[in-house]
Amino acid sequence: MKPHGTVPGSRELRFFLLATFAWTWFFWLGLAGLARGGLVSAGTAPFILLHMAGGFGPTILALVCAARRAGDRPLAGFLHTWLPGRLSPAGFAALGAGLVLAVLKPLVLRGLNPGTPLLVENWPAMLALFPVMILGGGLEEPGWRGIVFEDSERLRSGDLGALAGMAVLWTAWHLPLWLIPGTYQNTSMDLVSFGLGVGGSTLVFYALRMSGASVGWCVLAHAFYNTALGTFVPNTNLASDRLVSAAVLAAALAFFLVFRGRLRARTVRSGDAPA
Repeated sequence: MKPHGTVPGSRELRFFLLATFAWTWFFWLGLAGLARGGLVSAGTAPFILLHMAGGFGPTILALVCAARRAGDRPLAGFLHTWLPGRLSPAGFAALGAGLVLAVLKPLVLRGLNPGTPLLVENWPAMLALFPVMILGGGLEEPGWRGIVFEDSERLRSGDLGALAGMAVLWTAWHLPLWLIPGTYQNTSMDLVSFGLGVGGSTLVFYALRMSGASVGWCVLAHAFYNTALGTFVPNTNLASDRLVSAAVLAAALAFFLVFRGRLRARTVRSGDAPA
């Protein structure tokens, strides 16, 4: 998927990252202070609004960056990428890997702890939660897999160092959520396991973009991943949670290395410049 308008590159990338962190952390750290001070509590309107305002940081700053680009209607072109367009065979492979990896952790944890509900037992909750997760996670993707991908040549080429750096940044962006009493992260999620999961998601979601898929497919994949995690009871065994998360990351890395190698080989055979 080619960028729309003239993409400024590293300057735009720095602006996006700095502004996104500033926007999100302003709201989330503010919410943490208010919640810890007893001024707001989970489930109330002010809590939800501040939580959502921070979460939309990547979305809002992506729109700002796109609107600032030169060219003919750059914002309209960027918004068009939010739609799930046609998928190439490589795109189907990346999407399928993402769906499998999304349910792999819950299924393995079910095997390690038979008391954990299986995903199919919670399918009504999954159907109800999926649209919510498009807003609560999926719409980050125009930033991370839109602006960032388009502005970084190293990410577009599948450089593992750049991908690792992006996974660290993406994890760090979420950190204030562990400081806010009442959030899912604060009450139920292990930070190490989360970071390992972000590493796997980073590989799969950027593989989707490398295949030529639109940002819209990343939005849907991200929403499905969050839905799968949100509809099974979190595992209470920290060691097994981290072990399974590390195994899923290893599987994602193995898929990505094979995927990248075949994508590059196909590109060379076609006579185009390497991806």
